[in-house]
Amino acid sequence: MIPIALGLPDPYHLTDEQFGQVQDKLNALRPQIKRLTSGFNDQTTQFANGEAVIGVLNNIASAAQMKKDGKTLLVNNEVKQGVPAWTDNYAITKGGANKLDAVYKFINYTMSVPWQARFVAFSGNSGNISLEQAKSPEAVNADLTQEALDSTLIPATASGEKLFSKLKIFQPVENLDKRIDLWNQFKLGISQ
Repeated sequence: MIPIALGLPDPYHLTDEQFGQVQDKLNALRPQIKRLTSGFNDQTTQFANGEAVIGVLNNIASAAQMKKDGKTLLVNNEVKQGVPAWTDNYAITKGGANKLDAVYKFINYTMSVPWQARFVAFSGNSGNISLEQAKSPEAVNADLTQEALDSTLIPATASGEKLFSKLKIFQPVENLDKRIDLWNQFKLGISQ
């Protein structure tokens, strides 16, 4: 997020000078940070109890969970600088390779609209269905309500290029150890 906020052209491949800019920005932000979350549940809890009032969502499902708990989390999916993004996927293990017919049958089943609609409705995650699919009779029959849909990123996809052009799809970084060291320094409050 910091390289993107700084306007650096490639947030996943930083020069030494850009690493310095990122470190300076992290050091400037550190006094504003009371606590870091350790995962989705932790972040949702911090928002719910008021300990956190602003943040980058670890998982859009935080908004859905808070709504279930009677609280509202205002979400902005259109950050002008852009946002890091990724997609989850399947991997076929060596054991699964011996059963490819069953593996592909399972994968294809989980990609169907009814399965995805149930997944979205239950988890609050966005799944991999389009807005049109999410509003289809097939999805509605699988218990995907408008309320559940509204808590996901799926409606934001209707803006098309306005949203998708701002997604900075994850790429392997130039030096993972250097990034981990920089992050650990930030977490410890050490500035250099």
